[in-house]
Parts: sequence; structure tokens; C-alpha cells
Amino acid sequence: MATTSYFEEQLPAAGRNGTADTSAPKTTVEILVSSYSGKHDLYLKIVDSQGEEKSLVLNKHHAVQLLEGLQKAAFYLQYVK
Repeated sequence: MATTSYFEEQLPAAGRNGTADTSAPKTTVEILVSSYSGKHDLYLKIVDSQGEEKSLVLNKHHAVQLLEGLQKAAFYLQYVK
């Protein structure tokens, strides 16, 4: 079973005012490709501060929509030019 991680970061929760709450426990988000099911799939894995883990399988449509959404938001906020 080959697994490759493409992104893994600990992200802060949004506070009541909508900004990052740096005092709150962080959530780990990971994007990985693995062959858990016997074929390669794309996963979005989320682990909260209590260790509760959720793995979501992204099909081609989901992956493209997520990519496009992140790109559009990043350009809108001028994170990238």
C-alpha cells in the first residue's frame, strides 16, 4: 500500500470574530493519495485536537472543484498573482 502526502498542516479554528483563533486547539488537514482500497484514491484527512480522524475520498470531480475553488479564493484575496 503506497501512500504519498501532498499537503499536511495544522490549521487554526476561526474565532467568533472570524479571524484565526491562535489560542484554540489546531486541526490537522492532510491531502494524500493512497491505495487503501486496492486502487489509488485521493483523500482529504482531518484530525481534530482530540485525535478524532475523518478521511474523505475525493473523486475526480471533487478534486477539480476543490482545486478551482482554492485557486479562485487565493487570487481574489491576492495571495497569488
